[in-house]
Amino acid sequence: MKIRLIILLSLFLFYMDLNGQILENNETTEQIWLDFNPSYKINEHFYFYGDVAARTIFPNEWYRFIIGPSVKFKNEEPLFKKLDYEDELHAGIRFLFTSNKHTDNRLEIRLFQGYKIKWLKSTHFELKNYLRIEERFENDTKDWDNNFDVRLRIATIFTYKFNRDLNKTNKRSYMYANIELFGNLNGVKQFNDVIRATAGYGHPINDKWRGEINLSYFYTRGTIEESFNTNDMVLRLRAFYKIL
Repeated sequence: MKIRLIILLSLFLFYMDLNGQILENNETTEQIWLDFNPSYKINEHFYFYGDVAARTIFPNEWYRFIIGPSVKFKNEEPLFKKLDYEDELHAGIRFLFTSNKHTDNRLEIRLFQGYKIKWLKSTHFELKNYLRIEERFENDTKDWDNNFDVRLRIATIFTYKFNRDLNKTNKRSYMYANIELFGNLNGVKQFNDVIRATAGYGHPINDKWRGEINLSYFYTRGTIEESFNTNDMVLRLRAFYKIL
């Protein structure tokens, strides 16, 4: 328990130190993200999961609401059988509505397809890579002028699990760190993250519920009205629920 408290304190100090360094830049934001992520197991290979989320920025210039279903397929046999890894295919859709205080509201419809691979499997450590392609249809709700964008996301996630008991994998607390890179495959006037760096802690409550808290730094480029860059500090709280 002491180790986990030290980890949470370290995350907070990391956030305060990084935030203090970035405050010298006038284009700095602080955000809070709240997420509820239910999932449903169809069989050993197919899973449904979804997002219900709310986000805001300080000062309160906008509120964003997100909802959408997804599906995950775990491959029974890896393509490269001589290598020790596990992989998954993901696909889904997201609806993102942004309520702005000083500009027009926006509605984004986002389709995505992803491939996730787990390279390192051990008692404590896990290393994953996630490649994701998104098709983003963004609309101005005043005159329904729209933009279309194809975005590529590449993430590396490192996880450390605390409990040594392999028979209780779904009840193990963990900490994780990841870095994610973004790239537009076609030019468009939208908000676009360039890089995200995240550190977090997760704790299972029981067989159905799991909670996470993480702190992130985003470097974002926006081009909706004029080109600008921002440094975003994000506190994110997530609740995961297994329906079955």
